[in-house]
Amino acid sequence: MVDEEVWNAEEICCHPNINTETLQILRTDFQKIIKATKNLIEVKKLPFLEE
Repeated sequence: MVDEEVWNAEEICCHPNINTETLQILRTDFQKIIKATKNLIEVKKLPFLEE
């Protein structure tokens, strides 16, 4: 499941398995990766959690 805001963001930042590095990926590249791996995802508007 991917949040709609994340799916539509221009760039996505994430930690690749460890918290010592951050990847910055363009939306189009992220979507290509998802399609290439044939992972099934749902894009949903997830609720915002306030602290």
